[in-house]
Amino acid sequence: MTLFRFRGPVGLLLLAALALPAASLFSATAFAEGETGEAADTATIPWELDMTKAKAKAKAEGKDLLINFTGSDWCGWCTKLESEVFHKKAFLDTALKSYVMVFLDFPNAEELKAKVVDAKLNEKLKNDYAVRGYPTIMLTNCDGLPDGKTGYQDGGPAGYLKHMDEIKSKGKDLMTLAAVGEKATDEQFKTGAKALVDAGLMSYPAYAWIVEEAKSIDPKDWLGMKTVVLGQEEEKKLKAA
Repeated sequence: MTLFRFRGPVGLLLLAALALPAASLFSATAFAEGETGEAADTATIPWELDMTKAKAKAKAEGKDLLINFTGSDWCGWCTKLESEVFHKKAFLDTALKSYVMVFLDFPNAEELKAKVVDAKLNEKLKNDYAVRGYPTIMLTNCDGLPDGKTGYQDGGPAGYLKHMDEIKSKGKDLMTLAAVGEKATDEQFKTGAKALVDAGLMSYPAYAWIVEEAKSIDPKDWLGMKTVVLGQEEEKKLKAA
């Protein structure tokens, strides 16, 4: 007994669909539904796992770095940030025009630790960038010189992109000071040093000269740098004791 009668092109398409394996049929359905659903805005993140290669790629493409310090198998806020922001096409379509995205993982599981390209380098970078919690997102130039950092933020892709733009804007004075170095004018130094304090990047090794210079020219501590430096020095003494 014939239960269904198929006529014309529509019937041929339905017959072809019924002939597909279950997995293929599911994939086709998911793709069609995703055109207007949430899946349409989900994409694979092109993470770079090797910091050295990421820098080389950023230089070659004229981009900055977005460095994600994460704990992939234990950090809930890390996976939340990835699912709400980093995996979204709306984010990637814009961010990848300006950034090479770097994934520096600090997992607990041994099988994931084995996938880390250079654990020693990752640990050094964590210390250099003064990463205190996860996720920590560092925004840097192609050489890894940071101009700001952040973590999880509400607001989805659009909100996070705006947040990143604000960080880069605030870090311009710091990057200008880093570029001109000891040739900086008094104004360039003051604004750059203030941006360094605001960004919370005073412990980054490449900025040590700014800290030392500021301690000598800022007797009234209007930058707030001496207070931070003294606190860091005290912390080092306590750790060494």
